[in-house]
Amino acid sequence: MTLLNAPEALASALDGLVGTVAVDTEFHPEFRRVPRLLLIQLRGEGGEVHLIDPLAFDDLGAIGAALRGRTLLFHAAAQDVRLLRRRCGLEQVRVLDVQVMAGLAGLDYPLSLDALSRELLGRAPVPGAGLSDWSRRPLSQAQMAYAAGDVRDLHALADRLSDRLGELRSLAGPASEERLARALAPDVPSDRLRGFAAARVLDALGREILLRLFGWRERVSRESNKPLHQVLGDGVILDVARRAPSTVEELASNRRFPKGVLKNHGATLLQVVAEARAVPEAQRPPPVPRADPRLRGREALLRAWAEAVAHRDGVSPRLMLPPDVLDALLQGEPPPTSLGWRADRWGQELRAVLAGRIALVGSPDGVAILPEKQLANGET
Repeated sequence: MTLLNAPEALASALDGLVGTVAVDTEFHPEFRRVPRLLLIQLRGEGGEVHLIDPLAFDDLGAIGAALRGRTLLFHAAAQDVRLLRRRCGLEQVRVLDVQVMAGLAGLDYPLSLDALSRELLGRAPVPGAGLSDWSRRPLSQAQMAYAAGDVRDLHALADRLSDRLGELRSLAGPASEERLARALAPDVPSDRLRGFAAARVLDALGREILLRLFGWRERVSRESNKPLHQVLGDGVILDVARRAPSTVEELASNRRFPKGVLKNHGATLLQVVAEARAVPEAQRPPPVPRADPRLRGREALLRAWAEAVAHRDGVSPRLMLPPDVLDALLQGEPPPTSLGWRADRWGQELRAVLAGRIALVGSPDGVAILPEKQLANGET
């Protein structure tokens, strides 16, 4: 097992990849908006593990070209795909995520790779090197063994999970792709008002300041490659939006206001507040709607149905009803429209549950679904 750091060795390894390719990466996410890619692990079907050193290459486009059009196996794919798109031009691939497959196959979701390997293959985890310094060269044998282990078992895990999925096997790809798309979706500052519970207590000016600060923080984060919270924490943003200070003295009047933020960003924060004040009242963001208490019963019913599906079919409730799907159903979108890959198998059933034609009943093992025929006959 060697580290590939020469163009000829990389080209030979890529030419030898066969079938579905298991992929993983090692990176340092600390203190950076975009983590630093420090190792790429690849393994084709029945082949050896290839460890590729990104630090040795100015251009990694050959990797993206070699993987284009293939099915790639990952565990928790989002960050790996994000980095490979950025450094290798990865595109036009099909993704299978063994973590998602496990959630479809009656296992907990999300499970770590070590837990999956132990559960399905009886493998003890490789001694941990995950938090070691991947930027140092040469890498130790322990680091390379750990990195190789991250892709060594992905094909075997996918095979075992595919067998367990049975007739749900065809859902593994769409569910993996949906989970990936959700994780990679860009963060739109205006959408954050709904997810920022404290925004409900702000007036129109406060909401305008909040959105402008979100946008400013996003720009600085991109330009400086710093995580959002290191540019400006949510607590500081809320404090400025709530108080709307117009002078340095007002900004600093909160004794807990971070001195570093005051020194480095005080003038900018005051400028953002001034710009927000200049926006006419009618153009400021409307109030954030509060949760409708009338929807609590519908939400409880939806969650109970997801638990019943988990009990009967094995699909994790967290995969069946992620927040965006639950929200769409609460807002009244019909099941076939809002359920995505779930619609063909469970859309008609969910519509019947919501219409009262199918009942959910408690059982010693959890929530069970009482079919329409039994409900019509008064059976329990």
